[in-house]
Amino acid sequence: MIIMHFIEFMKDIAVHKNHIGKYKTAGNYVSAFRSFSTFLSLYTGTDDIEIGDIDHLLMQKYEFYLLNTRQNPESQDFLSRIGLRSFK
Repeated sequence: MIIMHFIEFMKDIAVHKNHIGKYKTAGNYVSAFRSFSTFLSLYTGTDDIEIGDIDHLLMQKYEFYLLNTRQNPESQDFLSRIGLRSFK
C-alpha cells in the first residue's frame, strides 16, 4: 500500500497545474498547502499528514484556526474549499 502525504499530494497538483499553464490555480494550491502546513505544525507538531488521517474533526479544527488567524472570511472559505477539492 502506498502512503500519500497531503502536502506532497498538494505540491504534485500545483506542479501539474503549473505545467499545463494554469498558473493562478497552481498558486492557489500553493497558498492552500502552505496555510494547512502551518496549521498542522501548530496543531500536530509536524507540517504534513497522511491523507488517510484527515477527517472531519481535523478539518473543523482547521476551519477554527482560519477563523482565529489573520484570514478574512473569503480566504477561510477558499482555503477550506481548495483543500477539500484536492480530494476529488
